[in-house]
Amino acid sequence: MSKTLTQIFGKDGADLAKRVGALAKKAQSNGWAITQEAMAAPFNSERQINLTDQAETLYRAPLCEIAQGYLINSPPEPLLKELKLQVISVNINVFDLYRRVKRLEEARELGEKTLDDAIGSGNLELILRAGNFLFLVESAEGYELIEKQGYGKALSKFRIIEHALIGIPLEYAKGKNAVMLYTNHAANYLNIVHASRKLGKPVEELYGELDSARDLAIKGRKLLNDVKNPKDKAIWRANIYSVLGNVSKYRGDYYTAVKHFRTALKSSLSGSDYALQVAVLQTSLAHALVTQPKPDAKEARKYFSQVEHFLTEHSFGVDSYHYLPLVREIRACLRDKC
Repeated sequence: MSKTLTQIFGKDGADLAKRVGALAKKAQSNGWAITQEAMAAPFNSERQINLTDQAETLYRAPLCEIAQGYLINSPPEPLLKELKLQVISVNINVFDLYRRVKRLEEARELGEKTLDDAIGSGNLELILRAGNFLFLVESAEGYELIEKQGYGKALSKFRIIEHALIGIPLEYAKGKNAVMLYTNHAANYLNIVHASRKLGKPVEELYGELDSARDLAIKGRKLLNDVKNPKDKAIWRANIYSVLGNVSKYRGDYYTAVKHFRTALKSSLSGSDYALQVAVLQTSLAHALVTQPKPDAKEARKYFSQVEHFLTEHSFGVDSYHYLPLVREIRACLRDKC
């Protein structure tokens, strides 16, 4: 029979653990809501800076209660360990926030420290989560290189990430962590393909990477039922089908690509509450519709008009390197009637 919190921490310790846990759950939800707004705000604008500060404050909300536990309650060792895990979890949220608003130096500095702390804690779930998010910081650094046309350096960075991801013990990952790792590993293969194509490599020579992206996305899809939060499930189902859509598009299978992008968009619209993701998927779908062998400008315009409206007050954030070029191509096609 498993022990209760009171048996592990004592009555006062159990009460503190419950309060911190409830605060952490609320902070995660509230911080994420503001993070989405910060990501989509114009880069480095006053609005983005203010929203980022708000999100960070929300993520860090449990720390006051944790500090009180350290300083006033003199917690026993088991409770002390639990509080330290909560601090690591808070820092993971914060450095991922920095990544999403392109404060990459801060994201890397805090991310590396947080991963070290997670490894020191021995908590595998936090190690995998911190490591996964740190890989995303490195990916964002690669995206900056692509924006500056440093395709060779970006490709090298994505290859380094690939080798590191291969070494992660995915069999120990569970729930959302597992889905994120499989899907982000798949997305990294697409990053490799994207950078390689910019360097002029024929897509036929990249089928191995495309197959790997597809296979990893399918593995992630099989684990979606282990994601308990409905919003998280909608977001990651959309991410998975976006990967599958891009794989099909690179292979020239536009019929399947459009089908996958529609599924991704339907998932995001049905429950993600994530406007930036919706705009990204509408862009992907519209671009596939106008670049397929028989372009469907009418259908593309239906989705793209919503993207144009989104971009009047928002941006694609860290993903601008990829989606702004697609927007320009869609505009040109619709202007010239494809």
